Amino acid sequence: MFIPTIFVVSLIIFFLSKQSEASLIQNKIERTTKSKNIDLLQEWKIIQRERNNLGFNQPKFYWSIYRKSSSDTLNRIPDERIQQNLASLSYSIGNWEKVNHFWNEAKQLLIKVDPIEQKLIIEFFRNDFQQKFIFLKSKNVEQLNKRLQELRAEKTIRNNYLISISWKGPGNQYHEWITSLLIGDFGRSFLDGKSVNEKLYHAIKWTILLSSISIVLTLLIAIPLAFYVAFHPKSTLNIFLDKLFFAFYAMPNFWVATLLIIFLHQEIILVGSQLMDWVTLMIQVIGEKFFRSEARILFYPS
Repeated sequence: MFIPTIFVVSLIIFFLSKQSEASLIQNKIERTTKSKNIDLLQEWKIIQRERNNLGFNQPKFYWSIYRKSSSDTLNRIPDERIQQNLASLSYSIGNWEKVNHFWNEAKQLLIKVDPIEQKLIIEFFRNDFQQKFIFLKSKNVEQLNKRLQELRAEKTIRNNYLISISWKGPGNQYHEWITSLLIGDFGRSFLDGKSVNEKLYHAIKWTILLSSISIVLTLLIAIPLAFYVAFHPKSTLNIFLDKLFFAFYAMPNFWVATLLIIFLHQEIILVGSQLMDWVTLMIQVIGEKFFRSEARILFYPS
């Protein structure tokens, strides 16, 4: 059961990570084109290039299952609204090949026309192929609309009830992801393009150092105190340490760690009202839960 469980967990993690695909590309595009004045077609080319570089245009898994009237490559269309409208059109007509041919004709037309005509054609596809949303007349849009009406007259709805299974082979995103994971290659960061392995190495070496120091300090403090408490069970220091350690135990580790990071890190300076606001927020969020229940019982037992 161990290997099947690992396989299922890996699938869940992989497909959850795929949900942020569009936002990752969009954020990267915004950073790339922030200082540039580019039109939509140029932006689409950049999106396609980024998708190719990130491997997002490859099939997601070893096989795909979809309606015969649909397609498993719709995600390659750079505009999400156009994706949805083409998918709806494909379902209503029942033939993805004809819809795809119609979209390819529109793309060839976009290359030939001027920027104003480009916007009108794109709005036609974005607004569910409704000309009433386009305020300027366009012969190209009228031509596309005429072609669209011809497509709608050639319905083959039976394809909506048939299933297609397409084998993709090992050249898919999951295969590359899991094989890289197994050999210890975690890829590159979507944020800055740096190696994730290097980032982990930089973080792990400090984690190991801090963990080692904390273990040594714990042993140096705990062992002598344990001997003292064993030989002086009812001393004042024993009672004080009892209360102190229970108070520390009642504090969540992540809260204490956050406090230490803020107050000990050299690059973070909190002064005046900012410090008070931060302390107030921490008390409201965490203090109410832990100190009103566990700490109150420890210091004021019934």
